[in-house]
Amino acid sequence: EDPAQSLCAQSFESADHSFQFRRGGQAAVLGLLGLCFVAVLWGCSVPSFVIEVNGLGRILMEMGEEGSAYETYSVFNVIAAVSRQAKPTFLSFVGINTIAVIVVVCVLLAPLAQVVVLALMWAAPMPPTRLLTLMRTNEV
Repeated sequence: EDPAQSLCAQSFESADHSFQFRRGGQAAVLGLLGLCFVAVLWGCSVPSFVIEVNGLGRILMEMGEEGSAYETYSVFNVIAAVSRQAKPTFLSFVGINTIAVIVVVCVLLAPLAQVVVLALMWAAPMPPTRLLTLMRTNEV
């Protein structure tokens, strides 16, 4: 089996060129991956869409509470709103919160896990077989 080596320390070759990342380039790639991690968290927490009611419905809503016809939502707000829809029965609670968990896994946890795996593939020394396994796993 080939010796363990981190991806950032490998030498990349083409037909007429060869290059290797210097320390600054290696750190820049890790910095970009860290930035991606932060961007996913930030993207889930900032308002990303608006629901606005117009027409007669808006007039009726504004009579009850001023500004209630216009609401902004983030991914976290949507997950909380979905969870609040559960009725006080066990099956409703399980069903609605299963949907909320699926949203959290697909929108938040899967992208964060991908960034972590990419960072491990970049920085951690590992044999080529493990690197290939992680690469295939990350693509699923």
